[in-house]
Amino acid sequence: MADETGKPVMTVSRLREYMNELETLRSVDRKEVNDRLRAARSLGDLSRNREYDEAKREQARIETRIGELEEILRQTMTED
Repeated sequence: MADETGKPVMTVSRLREYMNELETLRSVDRKEVNDRLRAARSLGDLSRNREYDEAKREQARIETRIGELEEILRQTMTED
């Protein structure tokens, strides 16, 4: 939903949900995936390490979602 200027409009509830999700991704999920990557690296050969590949995919998903949320919040909270 957008206002007459095209700026996204969102409920306070949805805004809180996005902010909470962003905080969780940054503080919890990033740490967990970094721990998984560290453990997978300790197993040796990364070219045949399924745990490492899965953790890298999860890391990419987390970073993509963080970027999406940051952009949504930036657009919503920017005053013109």
